Amino acid sequence: LVGDSIQIFVRIKNNATSEYHRFDNVKVVEYSPLDTVLAWCNNSPSFDQFPPVFICMGDSQTVSQSATDLDGDSLVYSFATPYDDFSATLPPPLIIWETGFSETDQMDGTVTLDPQTGDLFIEPSTEMQYLVGISVKEYRNGFLLSENRRDFQFNAVTCPADQVPS
Repeated sequence: LVGDSIQIFVRIKNNATSEYHRFDNVKVVEYSPLDTVLAWCNNSPSFDQFPPVFICMGDSQTVSQSATDLDGDSLVYSFATPYDDFSATLPPPLIIWETGFSETDQMDGTVTLDPQTGDLFIEPSTEMQYLVGISVKEYRNGFLLSENRRDFQFNAVTCPADQVPS
């Protein structure tokens, strides 16, 4: 890593024959400010898995947002307000929440985050595209060393009913 940020954009677009199968502007952004004092002796945590693109309405899903720290430092997970847009300004500006949503209430339905494991439990109640922000803070001997953040969008969609094989 050279510099002080990582930006990953994934854009996917189908040949949509109906709005049901259309999705676009799916993006994941990860940002971790570089601590120049500790950069030579610390490895910041990195997220282990890519987040989901789709979640079925009415189904609950546990999605691992766990991270790995090569130094074995303690990691604590929490919700974070996502960045509005990645620009040349560091740190990037944060989104302004729509009415009814907040850092601790990021979607319709149920969403919880285990602060020790990073497991994200999601059960959406409204079909729409959601934006979620996750923070992992790294501690060594009780001192905060770094914070790595991940913002991602996913689509809550109505999925076809499971079919019993005949």
